[in-house]
Amino acid sequence: ILTAITNGKVVDIKGYKVNYFQNQKVPFDYTIKTYPDIARGKDFSTIGIQMPASYLILEDVSNSNTISPVMKDTEIKAKDRLLWANGEILFSNLQLSDILNSNRAFLTILRDDKIIHTNINLVRVSHLKTPISFKNDLDDYRYSQKIKPNLGELYSLPYSFDENAKVKKPLNFINETTALEFSNTRDAYSVPLQKGDRIIAVGGEKIKNGRDLFLELQNPKILFITQRDSKIFEEVSYKDMGKNFDDNLDIKSLNQIVKFLGTPDEITKANFLHLLKPVKPISRKDMASLDKAYENEYLGIKRKIEAIKNPKEQQEAMREFDQFSNQKVIGVALSDNNVKYNPNPLKMFSGALKNTYQTLVSLVTGVVSPKYLAGPIGIVQVVKVSFKAYGALEALYWLGFISLNLGFLNILPIPVLDGGHIAFALF
Repeated sequence: ILTAITNGKVVDIKGYKVNYFQNQKVPFDYTIKTYPDIARGKDFSTIGIQMPASYLILEDVSNSNTISPVMKDTEIKAKDRLLWANGEILFSNLQLSDILNSNRAFLTILRDDKIIHTNINLVRVSHLKTPISFKNDLDDYRYSQKIKPNLGELYSLPYSFDENAKVKKPLNFINETTALEFSNTRDAYSVPLQKGDRIIAVGGEKIKNGRDLFLELQNPKILFITQRDSKIFEEVSYKDMGKNFDDNLDIKSLNQIVKFLGTPDEITKANFLHLLKPVKPISRKDMASLDKAYENEYLGIKRKIEAIKNPKEQQEAMREFDQFSNQKVIGVALSDNNVKYNPNPLKMFSGALKNTYQTLVSLVTGVVSPKYLAGPIGIVQVVKVSFKAYGALEALYWLGFISLNLGFLNILPIPVLDGGHIAFALF
């Protein structure tokens, strides 16, 4: 992330493409162009990598009141790791948020006596060229299930299906842009439907007919598989964290559970992995009306926005708040696993010196604006936050890092600094 900010126009990245289900690891080496990071400000650059992979571990829920209404009946437990959701192994809160807010449904399909799972992007009925007979069927389903919005505002699959939830044929899109958005999916479980496929479950909820299918598609549930294994909490050195992350992925047990999702033979436990009951995420606004602690936090953000004096800034902040309010959440606090990071002093010195040099070069070349540098007050705030969040050792590290920066700056050949005096003495 620092490299993307300070390196200018391009960044070289190396790594591995990993397919955990097929146990394949392929190296890659890319040169990526940076672009303005809208979230941080136009003066910052990014390559789109926001955070490293992490564990998603449920914080202590010993008090039942701390469990959100959404997750209360799912049988989740304290220290559970959210490992899998709707076909994806979970690596970050950002990815989880994307899954919760994606317009996709995880379907269980019966095809030629075989069970298949697929993640299908949902489409508004108004975006599809639907035959009159199928549109009438959908309207009947809407009426019988007492779904209030107009038919065009509701979601369906880009396929027609009959009363038995059996796929008849694919449907065309009215707009090519919508068709492109639908086909642009990165999900490993994205398998196109075929004529004769019978949909037997949506988000783990078993369905009997087309009416049930249409109802479930309006707000499909999310399936979670958790890992309940004390081994993941063993202290790990930063040198082994990548290997440890891979070793704690029990793909064999994961496949055992996924294989029977949405079927009569569904299993809820394999080794240390557990299938939770289907989860129906809700918007932050709705969560605030159900959860007192969440409501206090939500209203606190709103009050801060209302206190902004500049009308234009307040309007922009309120627009972002509205988007924030409509984001779907499950209302639980998830934390990463601890990693023991204790490199030798020479390595830390080398890293700090390199970062200092890179920052100075970026300032001189204009890649980074000086207005984002912190003064004495900012330095004290960083040390304070580090001490509160990570303890004395982290605060001491920052003190050492700052001292090194000051020492490096002090030897620059500038007249008012010691480096300037040394330069005069030499010449």
